[in-house]
Amino acid sequence: MTPKPPSIKELTIIPNKPAVYEAYMYLIINIFNGIWYLGIKKDLLPEDGGSPYWTSSTNDEFTRLLQGSAEIFRIEIIKFSDYITLKQKEYIMLKEVPNIKTNPITYNLSYGMPPIGKDSLVDEKFLKWLKDQYESGIWDSKEKEKVSDLKKMNTKQIRYVDKKSHVDDIAYELSEVCGNTDLLKPILIFEGVGGLFGFDEGEDIVVGSRHGLEAADKVNSEEVHTRRVPYWVFENKTALFVESCAHNDNSVEDLIYKPTSDDVAKLLTELHHEKEGTQDEIDVMSDYARDYVRMVYGIGIGKKTIETGQKTAETWIEMGKRDAKWIHYKRQELIDETKKYTNNKTICIYMSTSKYNESRIVHEFRKDEKPNKKGKILKRKKLIVLFYHKNDPDRKQFELDCSSHMANLRWCCDHHDCEVEFKYLDYERPDTDNDYLEKNEPTSLTDTQFEAVTV
Repeated sequence: MTPKPPSIKELTIIPNKPAVYEAYMYLIINIFNGIWYLGIKKDLLPEDGGSPYWTSSTNDEFTRLLQGSAEIFRIEIIKFSDYITLKQKEYIMLKEVPNIKTNPITYNLSYGMPPIGKDSLVDEKFLKWLKDQYESGIWDSKEKEKVSDLKKMNTKQIRYVDKKSHVDDIAYELSEVCGNTDLLKPILIFEGVGGLFGFDEGEDIVVGSRHGLEAADKVNSEEVHTRRVPYWVFENKTALFVESCAHNDNSVEDLIYKPTSDDVAKLLTELHHEKEGTQDEIDVMSDYARDYVRMVYGIGIGKKTIETGQKTAETWIEMGKRDAKWIHYKRQELIDETKKYTNNKTICIYMSTSKYNESRIVHEFRKDEKPNKKGKILKRKKLIVLFYHKNDPDRKQFELDCSSHMANLRWCCDHHDCEVEFKYLDYERPDTDNDYLEKNEPTSLTDTQFEAVTV
């Protein structure tokens, strides 16, 4: 018979023990105050050839008492079965306990393992379980982490566009309390899933609250709280499963910046590719796809947002587009691009399509007829405009207006013996690029909309 720790007064096996079992469920009860701990062990009992085992609890108080010499606990073996069945039962039983992390009736600190999602797709039970874990605070950091360290981490941007105005709003609220981040939503980190998204196996990645992280950096907040979801939650899950859980962090009832149709399209594109080429291939225009979006984002997401997202996803799939996000160019990136084309014969400037300025283009030619900072007069006859798009509506509107812009410039160029060429910078990049918005992004017209490089 396996020796008992001094703290265990008695051990009882309540049900009839089957001849064959994979795991057992146990209950440890403090006989003086009734506080209990529910657990599962995937093994045989020691008397049947299993390893000695008492608990894997992370509750410091419980562990101290269990390792002590006072005879205060009774152990009951209450169920035998396969491991998955018992994990499901454990979850259901612990869910009856409100606010489990702080509830004084139990030594358990969390609700146990998640329910099993169907195939590679997340389901409502899993998302409900995940949200319950978030609300319990079990994965929230006790100590804050440095903003500078978090910004260096690999990231998976779930949103199609990081919204600068939303960052500004959060930054303003933080500045009102001198950068204190106590009330800022914890930065969401999925531990160990990096390999699913092209990073090194076992790497942690930032998947949520990117706007909050950028805002904290903008106002020079030193540290923020994090919510680190342990790897076992996503072990053996697909990239789509994990990504859907990250999308769920943007469920509409919890947000000011609501999910957009492009966010929906991003999710549906990945949903399609997960089953592409199989008999279970999912049509992004189907009712199933619509219901999947509602499950992930919540029933409050608008019908029009879903329908537009479905149509956009259909277009993206035809284009072969996936895992993309909108590019927010930093000023230095734009300057570096202009340097590629600037020489003794060509002027190059960058310009936002939302602030097209024809007179500025003409002015660059005139300015080139005067000595530059180095005292040179170049009188260059060619100018290249590198356009970047701040958002998709600006891009689409400029495409409609571009022909008239070119016609006006052609007339001007014919009269001044010069040439103007439009080039367009990419407006999307992989959503795993670490490209947080620039900390002190220029906002003046001169700095932001155009800049020429001196040669």
